[in-house]
Amino acid sequence: MFDNYDKTISILSYIPILGWIIALIMNSDKSAGEKSYNAFQLQQGLGLSIISFIYSIVNGILINIPWLGKFTNGVIILIFFGIAIKGILNALGGERKYFTLFRKTSRQNVEWCL
Repeated sequence: MFDNYDKTISILSYIPILGWIIALIMNSDKSAGEKSYNAFQLQQGLGLSIISFIYSIVNGILINIPWLGKFTNGVIILIFFGIAIKGILNALGGERKYFTLFRKTSRQNVEWCL
């Protein structure tokens, strides 16, 4: 169903910025029918990266609250890491599962780039 090349692209799509750009370039030389699975994984990876970036901005404000900032920072980082691991495992299994956090948003806002 999916070869190692497709799985490599899917895994790279969950590595922020550099991995995502490499996966996008690797996926660009495929035909339209072959791109759909990897495009889905690229959308999910980019959506996760965008939400992580937004959180880092919010974290810059929260970190000034002594105990709350450090606690929320640790919890949120673990959540993002867990979501990325879940995405990688889904990609290795050949599954297309949307993340609950941004099911509709990633599909609508990220399709333009793929």
